[in-house]
Amino acid sequence: MKRIMHVVWLMILLPALSAHAEDWNLARNVARIEAFALDNAKDTEVDKKFIDILSLTEKTKGAAELYAEVKRIATNPALADSRYRDSLLYFMLVRSLERKDDAARESEFWMNLLRTHEHSHVRLAGHLLRLRQLPKDSPEARAEAEALVNWLRTRPPMSVVMAPEYSGNRLFGYKPRANFADKEPLKVWRVRYYMNSAKPLDGFRDDDTYISVLERIKDKREDVLKEMLEIYKNAGKRQEMGDVYFELATLKTAAREYKDAVALLDKAVALNPGHAGAKKERDRLKLELTYQSLKPATETSGPGATTPSP
Repeated sequence: MKRIMHVVWLMILLPALSAHAEDWNLARNVARIEAFALDNAKDTEVDKKFIDILSLTEKTKGAAELYAEVKRIATNPALADSRYRDSLLYFMLVRSLERKDDAARESEFWMNLLRTHEHSHVRLAGHLLRLRQLPKDSPEARAEAEALVNWLRTRPPMSVVMAPEYSGNRLFGYKPRANFADKEPLKVWRVRYYMNSAKPLDGFRDDDTYISVLERIKDKREDVLKEMLEIYKNAGKRQEMGDVYFELATLKTAAREYKDAVALLDKAVALNPGHAGAKKERDRLKLELTYQSLKPATETSGPGATTPSP
């Protein structure tokens, strides 16, 4: 039994140890990530030099020097126009997460460079990885989520985006995929499919879906709530639609638009009859509207008052 346990632990540890020990395979990884851009672009002279530099860098630099040297490549103005640059930035963003002391700072460095690539197919994956580095309810996470949503809204519906795939297990945790040079194909999606999905697409985790990103920025945002409502409607998620109607009603109540709020609460209850909060708030607002509909009593005393006929 003891020997079996040792074998099990060895099987678990070996993949992690081998992944740590292998070289980065820079040129091959970057070329493979870029291949999934699906733009059929041909390599220019700058592109060819970019790949050559990556290959030679790994051959001539030691492990301790490699990270800093790739930073030099990524920030070289003469290489800025290479179509491989954004794929290198994403690859380095993933590798930066392995760093012990400065992972948060380094991931921000690579993400800031990736933001300059407006049409990159790996930018969505970069944003999602960056979001995981930030405290969920922090101002920084909200700003990152807003930046991601604003960017996605400008993308053509059929443009390609890549998923930040994960591997691992519950015992040691899950890590984003860092080896793109193997035979396992990368998962890519059209922006339209990603933004219209209310459940995780293959390759995306639950909190990597578009609807979960909207959840982070929905507070007091009627436009975001209406967008969520449409997604849930297309997915046939009635209870979630009811929750969104309730939140929209809350905005109307804050603006003292009680009639509109009641109409929204009626929809919330119709979609989710068990929503006790919506029922209670609807009744409270109906009472308020009833009071507002009452006409003031006719004055019967004082200057100019009229006395009703007997």
